[in-house]
Amino acid sequence: IKAKHEKDAKVKELVVKLEAAMAAASNGVADTLEGLTISKTNAKKEWYCQPHEIDRLSPLDPGKKTSKYALSDVIGMAHRRNVHWKDQPIGKRIAPYPERMKQYARFLFDEFGLQCQAVDDDIVQLAHDTARDKLEQAVKAKTDAVAKAQTDLDAEQNRLDAFNDMAGGMLKKAAATEGGGGKAVSKKTAAAAAAKGGSTTNNQKENTENDSKPRAKKARTG
Repeated sequence: IKAKHEKDAKVKELVVKLEAAMAAASNGVADTLEGLTISKTNAKKEWYCQPHEIDRLSPLDPGKKTSKYALSDVIGMAHRRNVHWKDQPIGKRIAPYPERMKQYARFLFDEFGLQCQAVDDDIVQLAHDTARDKLEQAVKAKTDAVAKAQTDLDAEQNRLDAFNDMAGGMLKKAAATEGGGGKAVSKKTAAAAAAKGGSTTNNQKENTENDSKPRAKKARTG
């Protein structure tokens, strides 16, 4: 049981390191840090190391006035002291700088590789499998979320299309009404009005004709 607990602890430790490296690799991973150097000024500016911390590192050219340091050593210094700036560790502080993030990811993968060399191969394999499973689950969750968001978007688009169609029809009807000089009149109403108008005209005509006829005088009685 003790051996199993120790094995599980080693796997978990490797998984944490591997996940940290993968998280830093969103912009990619630098090919290598080997042979790359950095000045003391740039170490302060780019990796936020303090002068007294850099002085603890071994310069590559101690005889020169302006010393150079191995970039991997400087990144290691920044990583191990977990530099905070507004409560952010070094990985978040350099996040806006893709090239630095690539170099940081390379450092983390190199650190992971060194630790893998100190444990058995089956532990390394378990760590790889665990990290892969977690990553696949994260990808699936995001894929499902995107699919749901697309379904919701399609539904909203359908509502918008329906609204536009309805609003367009209402505007056309309103325009037709204004163009006719008044409210739209149905064919049935127009026909009834015409019939009524015709009847009135005939009655007026008959009254006119009757008025024009000479009226017979009434006979006077003695």
